[in-house]
Amino acid sequence: MELFNASIRTYVLDGDDVRHGINGDLGFSREERGENLRRIVELSKLFVDAGILVLAAFLSPYKTERDYVKKQFEKDNFLEIYVKCSRRYPRACPWNSDKVLENAKSMIRRGNIGKHRQE
Repeated sequence: MELFNASIRTYVLDGDDVRHGINGDLGFSREERGENLRRIVELSKLFVDAGILVLAAFLSPYKTERDYVKKQFEKDNFLEIYVKCSRRYPRACPWNSDKVLENAKSMIRRGNIGKHRQE
């Protein structure tokens, strides 16, 4: 809500929602997880180009895929947050929204929103 109140345009890409929609044709093999993230990156780039802060919440068990995602954005235009939670109760796991908010505001102040492409 603070981002909205600060007139920062945001969009949340949630893993479950994306899996039921644009990535509904994918399963959970290693290759399909990679394709899932590749599509999410491309979708996120469109939002970032429009000046929208994307909060993407996805399970990403493979470091190589997380590294791929990071390389698709400029250094100051990507923030990875690791959340350790129980495999049994992952939805009950809290995450530090204050840190996300402060980092997002910092990126915006530096003018780094919307500069992902490495032409």
